[in-house]
Amino acid sequence: MRKSTDSVPACPDHGGFPMRIAVDARMAHWTGVGRYIRELFAAVSAADAENEYVLAVNPGDDRSWIPAAGNFKCAEFSRTVKPYTVSEQRHLRREMAALKPDVVHFPQFNVPAFSRMKYVVTIHDLIYVFFRGDCPSVVAHIAVKALMRIAVKNAARIVCVSNCTRNDIARTFGTDEGRITVTHLGAKAVSPDAITPEKVEAAKAAAGVSGPYIFYTGNHSPHKNLATLVKALVMLNRSGAGLKAVVTGRADRHTPALLREIARAGAEKDVVLAGFVPDEHLFPLYKGAEALVFPSLYEGFGLPPLEAFACGTPVVASNTSSLPEVLGDGAVLLDPQDDRGFAAAVARIRSDRAFREDLVSRGRRRLSLYTWAETAKRTIGAFKAAASR
Repeated sequence: MRKSTDSVPACPDHGGFPMRIAVDARMAHWTGVGRYIRELFAAVSAADAENEYVLAVNPGDDRSWIPAAGNFKCAEFSRTVKPYTVSEQRHLRREMAALKPDVVHFPQFNVPAFSRMKYVVTIHDLIYVFFRGDCPSVVAHIAVKALMRIAVKNAARIVCVSNCTRNDIARTFGTDEGRITVTHLGAKAVSPDAITPEKVEAAKAAAGVSGPYIFYTGNHSPHKNLATLVKALVMLNRSGAGLKAVVTGRADRHTPALLREIARAGAEKDVVLAGFVPDEHLFPLYKGAEALVFPSLYEGFGLPPLEAFACGTPVVASNTSSLPEVLGDGAVLLDPQDDRGFAAAVARIRSDRAFREDLVSRGRRRLSLYTWAETAKRTIGAFKAAASR
C-alpha cells in the first residue's frame, strides 16, 4: 500500500520505539497549514527522541523539510491523494492504516469519516462553518460542517490553536472541553537586525513597490475583510500620506471580488497585489512596512501579527475572535469595520515616534509568550493522551 522512502519498518513492530505516530503531511508545502506542519515537527524533532514519527506524503511531494532526526521517517503514499476531494475519503484511511500507527495526526479537519484509527486532529478555526462565503459552494459548506463535526466527534484528542477556537468547538459541536488541548502557535525565529536595508529594498523591488507602504499577508477570503484595509488606505492618501498597500497571497477565487473593491475605491494605483512571497522576501517586507494592517473578521490564531512583532513592525488589527487573546497589548486593536480607526492608527504610528517604539516594544514582549517549542511540548502531550485512551 505504500512505498518506503527512508526505511520505514515494513513490519508492525516499532523498531524499538514505544509509539509510532503517523502524520498526514500532504499539505506541508502549502501556506497556512503547511507552515504549521513544518514548524511544528521541526520543534517536535528537537523535543521527542523517544517516539517514532512517520510523515506521510504524496508521490513527488517535496520532503526536504522533514527533520533528519533518527526517529523521523518519510512514507510515500501508493497513489496521489488530493486534499479535500471525494477520493480522499476513499483512500486516505487505507494509506494511513498501512503505516501501522499507534496514533495518527491529521493537521487539518479533512479526516476520513469512517476511520477506526486512533487519531488526533488539529482544528485551526471554524471559518468554513461560520463563513459560508469562504466555501466554493453551498454543498461544500454543508459537507465541511459535516466532516468537521465527524472529525471532532471521533477524535481521541482534539488540538486547537487558541482558547477562542476551543470555545467555538465546544459551543458549536457540544464537545467536552476536557478532550481539547490548546496549543498556541509560535512565530518563526527572526532577528530584525539581520534584515538589512538591502534585503528590504530587494524584497520591495521583487514585489513591485517603492516608497512607504502598509502591509498585509494572507489569503483574499471574505473573512479577511480587506475592504477595511483598502478604505483606510484611501483615507490616508486623501490626507497626503502617499502610501501603497502591499497585499501578498496567491490569487484565488476570492481575488476578483478584492479587485472590484479596489476599483470601487479608486485605489488601483495604490494597492500592489504581490502574489505568493517566499520567506526570504516576506520577512523583509514585514520589516520595511509602516505597519501590518490585519482587519480580519475571524482568526483561529492569527500568525501574521506575531511575525510582524518578530520583525519589529507595529500592528493594527481587529479586536475580534482570537486576536485580543493572542495579541494582547502588543497591537492596536479595533472594530474590523472601523476603517477610519484603522487609518487614524496608521497615521499616528507614522507621526508619533514614541508611540511607534512603544508599540514595537510591547509586540516583542508579547512574542515571548509564543514558541514552537511550547507548541511541540503540548502537541506531544496530546499524542500521548490519545494513545492511552
